[in-house]
Amino acid sequence: MGNKKRLSIHFAEINLHDNIELLNFMERKERGKLVAFWVAEWISTQISESIDWNSEEEQTPYFEALRPFNDSLRGSQIYAPKFLDFLNTNIHYIEKIQQDIRRFIKEIFDGYKKTEQQKREFGANLVRIPMDTNSQGQLLEKINQIKFEFTYAIDKKNGFRIKPVIQQKIQNFEQLIYKDFMDHLNEQQEFIICKSCDEVIADPSKIQVSNYYQGKGALHEGCREDYKRKQARIRKQRSRGKI
Repeated sequence: MGNKKRLSIHFAEINLHDNIELLNFMERKERGKLVAFWVAEWISTQISESIDWNSEEEQTPYFEALRPFNDSLRGSQIYAPKFLDFLNTNIHYIEKIQQDIRRFIKEIFDGYKKTEQQKREFGANLVRIPMDTNSQGQLLEKINQIKFEFTYAIDKKNGFRIKPVIQQKIQNFEQLIYKDFMDHLNEQQEFIICKSCDEVIADPSKIQVSNYYQGKGALHEGCREDYKRKQARIRKQRSRGKI
């Protein structure tokens, strides 16, 4: 929660074919480097895996295609036209990740909504698995790709001492997204549902959380104006005695 949208939720919500939204996402900094670098490395790896390295005919276009991309990133010029052209040409390499994470989010949140509806209807504290078995397996398979490593970290709270730690080792863009999504699910105390569209607010702000727990209800940013218009119509109908 908070003002900065979670990485996985932000990625799920953006239109990858809208350059403004796309570059805004690329400007984020995660684990010490721009998301653009994570994406560049992912695309490079995906392309290289499809190349016959014994064929010079396949190698040459690969390096030629990557050069403008790498040059832009080296100077952090993610707004350079050549960076954008390369990104748009190869956007399909991250579209599949977005499609999967959107599906997982929808299944989990829909399952949560159904559980809440059943609790209200039957007054029971029911426990319902929010995803079908196949989807659970697919999600866990993605998360299980993340490995652990033994390393040393600087403890800034205790005089910058070095201490041994075991931590998750994020190796690529896909793992970065799923690590964030796992953290998001684990940190959520309760999912908040929009009082206008009845859908879950995936990454609520502090104001939305506060309104929800004060009994005022919470709204998606995109639902706010529509909700106001609906309420205005209801008040108008009541004043005419139609409700």
